Amino acid sequence: MLLDVFLLVLGFLALGVCSNTLIDHAAKIAKHIGVSEAVIGLTLLGFGTSLPELVVSVYASIASHGEISVSNIVGSNIFNAAIVVGTSTLIFHARITVGDFAKSEGEINLLTPIAITAILLAGAIPRATGGIMLLILAIYILYMFQGSRPPALASENNDGMGKSILIAIASLAAILVSGKVILHSAVNIALALGTPEWVIGASVIALGTSLPEYAVSIVAARKGKMAMSLANIVGSNIFNIYGVLGIASVISPIAISYPNALFDSAVLFITSAILSAMILSKKCPRSVGLFLIVIYCIYIYHLTGAHAF
Repeated sequence: MLLDVFLLVLGFLALGVCSNTLIDHAAKIAKHIGVSEAVIGLTLLGFGTSLPELVVSVYASIASHGEISVSNIVGSNIFNAAIVVGTSTLIFHARITVGDFAKSEGEINLLTPIAITAILLAGAIPRATGGIMLLILAIYILYMFQGSRPPALASENNDGMGKSILIAIASLAAILVSGKVILHSAVNIALALGTPEWVIGASVIALGTSLPEYAVSIVAARKGKMAMSLANIVGSNIFNIYGVLGIASVISPIAISYPNALFDSAVLFITSAILSAMILSKKCPRSVGLFLIVIYCIYIYHLTGAHAF
């Protein structure tokens, strides 16, 4: 089991480094081809920081570990809304100065826990449902860009374009390998400890795959860009539910049987509601940040209490 723990940690490190490298060089490619900053920001922050969740959940779905696929997303979203937002608010307290874009995100953010609750009650995500989730995500993206200006053509030369493409491809390949290593190691650890896959997915794997969101949001908050910090989390959480689970279930239908999963969805709803209230009120009090961290500690205690590692 020690080897599996070592491989799990190594997989998370490789996943974080390679995801960051992929995002950096994808941004360079986007600028070369003339994509607007708005498009770069949403796609690279929303999709880029969710890439670890996507890789792990898709692999888990293909390998018939549906509970890891779903619990990774639920646990990751709770970690994002509670620990990432809580820490950012508690340490880098700042007032949000945002317009309708963040307000819309705050409203749409409330729909994500409702969607995951419906999924858990159904006990499965068939391909048709996955397709509908991807359609909802597409509508959301179109809605967010409604009225945006078309991108201007890039004026830079193509020096370094080929290098960025090669590095991006190599990073993506390393990410895929890392995701497979993480899944294999996590399943082995769960079997060795007699711990349900849902618990491993919602705690250890979720924490590891949420590191990119944590890094991006903390840096944004430290620079006084609290609106960007929160928008990164909301965008990532929305993509996790509709994009990651949508893609994973379209590739391979997902079955869920963990009996206590509805507790997780309740915690997700509470943390999402608090996050939405912060965005809509444009206030980030430290007391709320501390409260979010306490909620996460209670959640982990409840999650692991009956299944000690």
